[in-house]
Amino acid sequence: MLSQGRHHTRRDEYHRHRRRRRGGQRRQMGFERLRDLIDEDNLENITLELASDKSGFESMLHSHSMTFDEIRLVLAVVDKACSTDHKEGLKKVLKTLCTSCFLDTHLVNFFDQLNHYDEIEDYSNHVFVICEEILKKSPRNAGKCVDALQCIGYAFSDCDIIYDNPELEAHRAELGRTCIRHVVFGQCRSYEEEPPDNYRDLEMFPSLQDLLSDEQPFLRQNKDKGAYSSLDTYLDVQFRLLREDYIQPLRRGILEYKQSRFDKAPNKVADTWLYHDVHIMRSVCTDDIDTRLTFDVTRVGRIRWQSSKRLIYGSLVCLSRDNFETMLFATVTNRTVHDLLKGNIQVRFEKDFDIVLNISPTDTFVMAETPAYFEAYRHVLSRLQQIEDLLPFQRYLVHCETNLQQPGYLDHGVRYDMTALGEYTYNLTSVPVLNTSKWPPQRFYDLNEVQLQAVKTALTKELAIIQGPPGTGKTYVGLKIMQVLLENKDNLGSSSGILVVCYTNHALDQFLEGIHKFHPHGIIRVGGRSSSKTLEPYNLKELRMDRRRKKRVRQIVHDNLLECKDKMAAIKNTIEEVGCRIEASMLGVLHENTLMPYMERHHLRSLLNRFRVGKQSAILSWLEFKHLPTFQRLINEWTRAILDFVRRKESAMEDPSYAGDILSMSFVDRAHVYKIWLERFRLNVTREKGKIEKEYQAEATINRGKDFILRMLTAQLREAAMAILPDAYLQQFVPRWAYSLIKDTYSEYHDEYSIKVWLGATPHVAVAEVDLYDAIQELDEINSGLSNADEAAAIITGQRFIDDEVDLFTNQSSRLSAQMSKAINTLALSFQSLLSTTVHEGNQSANEQVQAAHKRNQKKRLERILMEARPINTQILHCRDVWYLDMNDRESLYKTWVTAYQHDCKVSIKDKEQEYRQLSQRRKEVLREEDKDILSQADIIGMTTTGAAKHASLLEAVAPSIIIVEEAAEVLESHIITSLNPECQQLILIGDHQQLRPNPQST
Repeated sequence: MLSQGRHHTRRDEYHRHRRRRRGGQRRQMGFERLRDLIDEDNLENITLELASDKSGFESMLHSHSMTFDEIRLVLAVVDKACSTDHKEGLKKVLKTLCTSCFLDTHLVNFFDQLNHYDEIEDYSNHVFVICEEILKKSPRNAGKCVDALQCIGYAFSDCDIIYDNPELEAHRAELGRTCIRHVVFGQCRSYEEEPPDNYRDLEMFPSLQDLLSDEQPFLRQNKDKGAYSSLDTYLDVQFRLLREDYIQPLRRGILEYKQSRFDKAPNKVADTWLYHDVHIMRSVCTDDIDTRLTFDVTRVGRIRWQSSKRLIYGSLVCLSRDNFETMLFATVTNRTVHDLLKGNIQVRFEKDFDIVLNISPTDTFVMAETPAYFEAYRHVLSRLQQIEDLLPFQRYLVHCETNLQQPGYLDHGVRYDMTALGEYTYNLTSVPVLNTSKWPPQRFYDLNEVQLQAVKTALTKELAIIQGPPGTGKTYVGLKIMQVLLENKDNLGSSSGILVVCYTNHALDQFLEGIHKFHPHGIIRVGGRSSSKTLEPYNLKELRMDRRRKKRVRQIVHDNLLECKDKMAAIKNTIEEVGCRIEASMLGVLHENTLMPYMERHHLRSLLNRFRVGKQSAILSWLEFKHLPTFQRLINEWTRAILDFVRRKESAMEDPSYAGDILSMSFVDRAHVYKIWLERFRLNVTREKGKIEKEYQAEATINRGKDFILRMLTAQLREAAMAILPDAYLQQFVPRWAYSLIKDTYSEYHDEYSIKVWLGATPHVAVAEVDLYDAIQELDEINSGLSNADEAAAIITGQRFIDDEVDLFTNQSSRLSAQMSKAINTLALSFQSLLSTTVHEGNQSANEQVQAAHKRNQKKRLERILMEARPINTQILHCRDVWYLDMNDRESLYKTWVTAYQHDCKVSIKDKEQEYRQLSQRRKEVLREEDKDILSQADIIGMTTTGAAKHASLLEAVAPSIIIVEEAAEVLESHIITSLNPECQQLILIGDHQQLRPNPQST
């Protein structure tokens, strides 16, 4: 029988192998790899391995059979992974577990084979941990846990565990009941929800109660004397005070807006800025899912957006369509001067996704912006909620002990080389650190007596405060302390480096530049808002890219990053294509071919039966949009803008970045490239003309041949300023590959002017009108000297932009994408085509003036149709012939069709957006692993206080044992404690509490 069993096993394995090869399945994770993961100490590595498509873990779980040992190891490995910080990676692992037959088939068979009491107890605990995580991370799959828990119940009964260990059975039974409740009733509330008086349960974003209640919020004063009763009380005080600091200005503004009666809606109340006629348009894919908003820019007054701090990255905005009875919250993620001048802004909603899904682009909101920089608050608040059992230096910060201990990394026998503090003498080369009575006298140091005392405290105590008025050398002393620590880093007991934290980017740059003078290696500056040229090579982003170029990234990290990027790129195309269709529906009249699925059959039939007007859209005729101007005037405007641009004195920048992308670049970029080619042409003609003129002047007689050539060259220069040149003039100045691409693509439209066709300056090729209008506006801004506006705005943004990498998916520009162009082309009538041009209006004929007036009227009417929300009478829906409806009813019916179309578009990408968010979070977790590998090699890590809170989990992994806070007196206490990691053994604070104090938003 044993031999027969082996025979069947080999045969089954053979057939499984054949099926895998025929089905193209990936390799399965093997027993040996599972056993290696059991011995792996790094939980993040385990999660990365299990979550990777290449690991074969998913293939193993989906196999029809698993061995006893494989199941045993899977339980232990997944249980271990449940403790990881990689939440999205863990979600993917649990989802893989739930979508396979592991829990309801393999696991049931596994427990049927167990006989020993200890084995059943051990493996059931693994299952309990896994089921609890499934309830937290993926409650929809709770049903998968029911069979497994029921099977464990049978095993408990057979081995009398029910009686011998009633606590374990009670745990199993309660877990089973919870799973059943999820299956029957769904997830009623968040698993994280705790009693309302627990600060850890409060949301980062304000609630209606926070903003509209007449009751004073529960706040307790921060103690400046005496101890706190517990760590929880201390953290609760810090959290609620900080949260109230950003909520109070917004609450004050909203309550004043609601209680006041204005003849005209204001732009500002209290400290809160207001924006009107705000519309939620569509989703945009960046490093997450963002949303594009529009607002009425004519009602915000005269604002120099390039120098304004309004709607800066990280600002919190609150949207309401019912006088702030209900609200939606978002943060600004991207802004350019070009977009703001047109009333466009990009934000991110981080909750209420289903509500946003059901919002129509025609719904009108009022948007309030708080002056508090929310991005700086959110990460600190989040970190405060994560601190639970122990806070470094708790004995001093919470219990107010005054007996300062020595740093944990120092032993009594340690001696420091302190030559950095004075002249190189024998006395300073070996100083017993902790025995300060044996330090050399003060005359050996480049420090006064008070400064020396500060250095002694900083080097010998685990908590030190260096304070004093300006000019007393606080920063000087701080740099000397850093120099001593770095020159004796072998005695620090840790290779994790020193963390330098500052309140502002400017202060951080200055302090790190000071360190660079005596320690020009081992520095890593975290955050993309450094303005220091010296620190550019030390920026984390630069070091990350350098490691990638040199292929020094861990393979498992590289594979996961590539996997996330590829999947996000594929989903992004789908989301943005649908998003462009939604936005296009607000930029013109949709064709009936697009709206057919959303029309009643009798409406569609009657619409088409009565329509007999050539090739024009039936809906255009039905809505009475007729006699529109030709496309040629738009082409003329674009040609005029190009010629104005190339006539500018500034030389074009030689930009090789267009290589290989000549056919897909935007129209403005094409104009830049054309100017490069044209300048080469002008330079060549000018040189040739000068050479001939020189020869001509030297000759005594008239040379008719040279005279003709001179006149021809002069005519060519004149033509270059007045018109787009033919191919024959430019060919030799265009890269051969580029000219071949253009010629092959466009010569069929105009053989002599293929470059002109490529520029979009002829009507021979269908071009999205909105692309040309946008390009005309952008070139006109450049021609009028507004091209540096975004650069100036970036400087302002940089003061508030915190530690974000320049993401692979954040290449957003003010120009519409190719998908937008495609979507616009499906319109029967675009809004942009009705925009009147003011150029040469003085020379218009009477007929042209009538046409222009007609366009303006049509434009206003179309704008009203597109932007106004219209209730519809049910009688209209039952109308048998839509041509008998009056115009108001026609417009209402059209809006009904469009609204249904927009909602269907949004629903079609709902799951894609959620998947994109999950991939984005997983990608951030993998990036954290990459950054951890880099930072673990650093001697000095520099961050802002906000950055330290944002990257708390990264710092916890790197675990710097020494933290130095410059400008500490300017920093709120909550910002400092969130900069601490559990392994921190020394904290040095430097600042002037008398002159520079924290500046809260509210008082």
